[in-house]
Amino acid sequence: MASGNCVHLFHDSLAVISHRRAAPLSGAEVDSLLFTTLLPFASLVLINVEMDDAGILERATCDCTFSRAGFTTRIRDIFSYGKLTGQGVTLVGTDVLRILEEVLPARFGGAPTDYQLVEQDGDRQARIILRVSRRVPLPSPEAVRDCFLRELRQFQGGTGAMRIWRNSQAVEVRHEDPLTTRAGKVLPLHLLGSGSRTSDGS
Repeated sequence: MASGNCVHLFHDSLAVISHRRAAPLSGAEVDSLLFTTLLPFASLVLINVEMDDAGILERATCDCTFSRAGFTTRIRDIFSYGKLTGQGVTLVGTDVLRILEEVLPARFGGAPTDYQLVEQDGDRQARIILRVSRRVPLPSPEAVRDCFLRELRQFQGGTGAMRIWRNSQAVEVRHEDPLTTRAGKVLPLHLLGSGSRTSDGS
């Protein structure tokens, strides 16, 4: 556990497999984790259920207490490809789509594809970048950021996210064209994990 985010798998109660797939909100290839409950008294019965989380399954090589107890499988480099998880708050990615595709275009002009949110793990904390196409005449980046943060309040966890991100200045607005996938598509959200890079290298 010396580097990265990783956990030992309690395989007596939970089975996990990974499935390589394209993330629905970003188009990036991820190792999606699928969970199955094993205990007969588990509160939920899950069979290969996706939680919109990705990570790398591997054999644990550490000599910690969990390894010595027999939990020799670990999951590392865990991140969510379907939720915004910046700075200790979690928002469902689909909840944010209405802001990007409806509210911001109605308020500042442009089309739904002119607004894109990029969330990427940084060295110390998540980077949340709101990219606005250069063809949209913005009054100021601050006006777009304030509108975005205000609209978050209507979602579960949004009020807390607004306060934390406003105080930490986590959201940065860039007057730059949205990123495209390899197929040339513009997706509203790019949710990238630790070590990932956007197509422009940022």
